[in-house]
Amino acid sequence: MEGLVYDFMIGSKKVQEKVGTITHNNDNSYSFTLTKYDCRVDGKCKNKCYEEGDNDLYWLNCKNTLNFYVIPENILIEKGLLGNSDGKIKSLTISLKPS
Repeated sequence: MEGLVYDFMIGSKKVQEKVGTITHNNDNSYSFTLTKYDCRVDGKCKNKCYEEGDNDLYWLNCKNTLNFYVIPENILIEKGLLGNSDGKIKSLTISLKPS
């Protein structure tokens, strides 16, 4: 459904899917920007961080691969990637290369 902060539900869990883009150094790393498009009453729209409670799970899809990660909201908040009061947009990078 259009206009919701989540993409789909699994049972009662709200899930937001983000598709990662391969990083510039092409080392099998994918970057995910965890933002939502927010339109204000005055009609101006901008990207902003997801807020606590927006979603229960974030489904991170590595573009053109079969790899994806499902991360609970509380972990992303704990890591400072969601609900940022400073308003700064942060990204998450995941490497598919074995360490």
